[in-house]
Amino acid sequence: MRDATVAPVKRLGVALAVGVTMALVPACMEGKRPVLVPAADADQRSTGDAAIDVVLRRLELAETATFEARYRIHTLLGDTVTTAEAAKEGLKQRAVRVGDVLYRDGTERDPVTCSTATGACEPGLDDAQIASLMVTRTFFSTSAVARLGQVGRVASGPATLEDRELGGAAVVCVTIPVSGGSTTFCATPEGVLATYEGADTRITLLEYRTDLTDGLGQRLLSGAVAES
Repeated sequence: MRDATVAPVKRLGVALAVGVTMALVPACMEGKRPVLVPAADADQRSTGDAAIDVVLRRLELAETATFEARYRIHTLLGDTVTTAEAAKEGLKQRAVRVGDVLYRDGTERDPVTCSTATGACEPGLDDAQIASLMVTRTFFSTSAVARLGQVGRVASGPATLEDRELGGAAVVCVTIPVSGGSTTFCATPEGVLATYEGADTRITLLEYRTDLTDGLGQRLLSGAVAES
């Protein structure tokens, strides 16, 4: 064990070296000067492929977005098709239903995992309940960011960008060549995943709105759990 009486100046130097390591991230595509960001963030934000980075940066916006969406999730292993819904009010509250599992959390509510079949809820967010579908409760946001970053690192060639319309939203898509085929990600202007076409799963946006005035968002975020 290190001596706890090490001089404060020395401890500060170690903290700076370990915790505030900085990396230079190009921002040429945005017409801005390069900026310094933490090294971990730099690795997440840039893959070295400009087309991938466009969609990656957009997907990072989803955590603070307000929207409601309906999806189809096709898990290729077992050929299973599952419906999913998501609604977010910025960081305040989020509700995600995948099959009959409902997750609710946010800065203004306690996290719970519920069954829409029975109405029963347990504290905490249990992704294990949907693990067999090859997705997590953040499949449309942070999980998509992680997946795209991983695919970008094993790309076998340059990626290509394409504009599409899905679920009533104009989206931007990136198709990445990989060994044995390709993988596609699409994102809405607010950063919400619109499409994932990979070797294990297909996620497709069916309906999308950027407000919570429709019944879908209100129902997901309300206190009701069991489906009527």
